[in-house]
Amino acid sequence: MSSGTKSKALRRGKMHGQYRAVSNHWHGGRNVPWLNVRGLWLEEAGFNVGDPIDIIVGKGKLIVKKAYDGNSSH
Repeated sequence: MSSGTKSKALRRGKMHGQYRAVSNHWHGGRNVPWLNVRGLWLEEAGFNVGDPIDIIVGKGKLIVKKAYDGNSSH
């Protein structure tokens, strides 16, 4: 890979906020983190519209992978 070629393995984005009602909180709601991921690069990585996915959550990181065994959350 030349020094001027963008790495396909690293994508940068921004964590957004979205207001959500909180049923057990007397203030009624708060902003929660919201992440929207889209692009042809997802298809190039093997993801298709409607594919079930698993999201593995770790401290400061998310790993998204296809759910091949049918045990996704949907």
